[in-house]
Amino acid sequence: MNIFSRITSWATERGITQQLPDKNGFVKNIVSELGEFIDDTGEYAEIDAIADIMVFCITEIPKYGKDPALVLQEVYKEINSRTGAWSKEEQKWLKFKTPEAMELWVAADYSKCSYLVDDTTKELKEELRQILLEETHLS
Repeated sequence: MNIFSRITSWATERGITQQLPDKNGFVKNIVSELGEFIDDTGEYAEIDAIADIMVFCITEIPKYGKDPALVLQEVYKEINSRTGAWSKEEQKWLKFKTPEAMELWVAADYSKCSYLVDDTTKELKEELRQILLEETHLS
């Protein structure tokens, strides 16, 4: 069992992955961990904060019906298809956006990343998603 499956199983056992996606709650958790990353001075504090953010991300993806390991495989295909260089000025890797470079880009295909679920589960998830969207627009 890979680490993604182990983390997802752990979250499922605790009722985390069965929850509806909650963008505000997700962002709140990530921001909290970023605060720890910045403020905590303990040994390995930055590593702990980064790892916690990774766990939040891994356990959030199943709420959208996708397998985190498959999602990251698709992301890797996409980022690996791009060329670019590290920018000291911007402190980040910048992808080349020439027509020749962009012609080689591969887009992640998240449709390949779904968990196998039956039609009833799909319908229920869509119904719950619609309710959530309606509640979000009302607030």
